[in-house]
Amino acid sequence: MVTLNERITDKKMTKEQIHDAVSRVIDTCVYPVPGMAEILSFDQRVKLYTHKQVVAKVNEGYIFEDFEMIEIDGIKKWIEK
Repeated sequence: MVTLNERITDKKMTKEQIHDAVSRVIDTCVYPVPGMAEILSFDQRVKLYTHKQVVAKVNEGYIFEDFEMIEIDGIKKWIEK
């Protein structure tokens, strides 16, 4: 467990990332005992778009409903649903 804690610290994983990674391993692991690699390799990041980038995507065939607006530190960004 010490090694896992060290690797989590080195990778600067947030509590949410650790929760998501462990949940994914529990839900998908086919082995009797999950390994650290399954937890540490899970990285669920999403691309953030500006309004201008979303408009460009709409011009490529997307629709505004394909995106969800979020706010980070008071700045509006969009993510693909």
